Amino acid sequence: MVTPQFGWLVGGDGNEQLYVTRDGAKTWQRVKLEAPVKTDLMRKYDKNFEQLKRSFQGLPPLAARREREWAQEQDLSYAAYDLPVFEDPEHGDISVTYPGVVVLFATEDGGVTWKPDRILTGLHDASQESTVHSVVVDSTWIAGRAPRRGLPQLSKLGPGASATDSTMPAPEESGVSQMSFATASQGWVVTVYGKLLSTNDGGATWTDITPGPPQAPTP
Repeated sequence: MVTPQFGWLVGGDGNEQLYVTRDGAKTWQRVKLEAPVKTDLMRKYDKNFEQLKRSFQGLPPLAARREREWAQEQDLSYAAYDLPVFEDPEHGDISVTYPGVVVLFATEDGGVTWKPDRILTGLHDASQESTVHSVVVDSTWIAGRAPRRGLPQLSKLGPGASATDSTMPAPEESGVSQMSFATASQGWVVTVYGKLLSTNDGGATWTDITPGPPQAPTP
């Protein structure tokens, strides 16, 4: 919630649904953000969905209608939304993961309109099934991603800048489930295997600070 009346909600099995309320959660409106680019994976999904819709044509009228209604209810989408973050009720940003690409959108009118601000490409195919988590701090967009080859990486994009990557330390840590940065240098990530890592140099090096089990009191 940005204000007691204005807030956002992400839902769906794959975070594919984004909603906004402007009346204190009495009503919610669906918001859809289209990718500014088309990747090969997106084209593949579009083709498969078109083939699915054509398959309805050979069904009896009642069955075809039911299948079309089912497809509309499913609202098949390959977007995965992170929650938007607002500096004030007017200015904010949101990261959206599409197959093979992540887009940072920005708004200057409280989310009435969104414009692509930065784009991160070259993602591993696995990113199509989950949200690539990211934060914006000190005007730098920091995203945790899995590269096509090698270890998981953090990608850092300043305004109008190219991405720079830093490799995280453990080969088995294949992704980032949560992340938080106080500055562009100091931050923390939780890996998909539950490890808590910290960095003080923008991801160049990492320290495992995963809490251990509580010690039994000394008798």
